[in-house]
Amino acid sequence: MSNFENYTTAESLTPGLYRIRLDRDWWIINGPNGGYLAGILLRAAIDAQGDQQRSPRSFTVHYMRPPKEGFADVRVTLERIGRTFSTQTVKLEQHGKLCVIGILASSNSRNAIEFSHKAPPRHSLPLETKRATVSDCDPPLRKHFERRPFFGKEPWENGERALSGGWIRLCDPPDNIDAPLIATLSDCWPPAVFSWAKTRESIGDVPTIDLTIHFRRDPRKLKLDQNAFLLVRFETHTISEGYLVENGEIWTENGTLIAESRQLAVVG
Repeated sequence: MSNFENYTTAESLTPGLYRIRLDRDWWIINGPNGGYLAGILLRAAIDAQGDQQRSPRSFTVHYMRPPKEGFADVRVTLERIGRTFSTQTVKLEQHGKLCVIGILASSNSRNAIEFSHKAPPRHSLPLETKRATVSDCDPPLRKHFERRPFFGKEPWENGERALSGGWIRLCDPPDNIDAPLIATLSDCWPPAVFSWAKTRESIGDVPTIDLTIHFRRDPRKLKLDQNAFLLVRFETHTISEGYLVENGEIWTENGTLIAESRQLAVVG
């Protein structure tokens, strides 16, 4: 089991109740990374559902308060199950307080018409793209990922647009590239607005309020190599009244769109 799988797999105590130790190794500035928490919740929900034929289609997470380092409970409730579609809620609680809540919609694949009018963004080849360095000043989360920036600028380089992204993979390869990893990748790259800002002080932290991931493909069916790079692209078009929205995409190297994300975050 890889570090990522180990740190996002909660122990099952009773049906629907799990316990996990939140580790500072996956922290950003003032608490655990939102993608890391999303990966924990999604993995527990998939385990509680117990139906390998159903895969995540939509997962929305609301962050109410940052949990502390240490143990937390994860509670999964199956709200409805139909012939091909199911809905679950999953909550992360610590010391009797609700910290994070998610809603997961899962379903079987359907035999229906398909098309895609969305082309993959222009990109480089992973190993021909310079690897980002990790310094002692970076949040602990960063050391777990190999990042090769391509889109936009790096943080505090004052780019023309709030655009960021590039190639990414775990430094410790997972056994499988699965939905919890995709959920984590939707919120582990430095925020796009950082690439536009001149300094951290000019923008402040941008804690996530809610994050939604729409899965376009079941990553298990893509049979990706565990060492494969994925291409991520994030962009913010508007900051208004102290809030921003960041849109994201996650692609395979051969141009398959795995997921799209959208998150609301606080500015300053």
